[in-house]
Amino acid sequence: MNIATVALQLEMTGKYGPKKLNFTDHLANYTHFFNRIVDYLHDPELQTLTLNSTFESRRRHIEWLMSFSEHILYKVPMVPPEFLSPMLLIIHEAVSNAVYHGNLSVPNSIRTRKTFHEYEEELAVAQPKLLERQATLTLRLFRDYGELTITDSGDGFNYQRELNRDAPPSPDREMGRGIYILKQTADEIDFQDNGKTLHVRKNWRQP
Repeated sequence: MNIATVALQLEMTGKYGPKKLNFTDHLANYTHFFNRIVDYLHDPELQTLTLNSTFESRRRHIEWLMSFSEHILYKVPMVPPEFLSPMLLIIHEAVSNAVYHGNLSVPNSIRTRKTFHEYEEELAVAQPKLLERQATLTLRLFRDYGELTITDSGDGFNYQRELNRDAPPSPDREMGRGIYILKQTADEIDFQDNGKTLHVRKNWRQP
């Protein structure tokens, strides 16, 4: 699929009352959707924002979702400036783990001999159904904290072993770096369903 299609839903509460906006279309048509919501994002009375998205295991989907999340975070009034980078890092690591490790089981070898783009092109020929594996993401932003929940379509993994690690994993290890980064960045991290669902929370005001 050369033209990526994603499903996206935004729910907000602020001075305009509760709002729910949906986008299920080609990424090429995304600009029109974003122009519809930008005024709501700038609302100084915005109290909550929930972003729900379902996306496939394709590089374009990941890059687009990260770009959209960045636009959201930098425009809403709830997230203090010093927490923008930590939240983006949390989203990046969570999405990367869900797609690369959960859905695609990307082998270690691509780190040294090929790019992910090359690996994706191989999968498109050899196992196209693998790229259609979906992940679902929910990002919630509040006045005091943000939280992210993501679920992949993989088989799960031994997440407790990774959570118990106190030292950074070796650079040549396939698993663990993203989880170690999440542990260092987030205030709460929790796995469910054999590791297929990840929940992360970041506080910007202590409860």
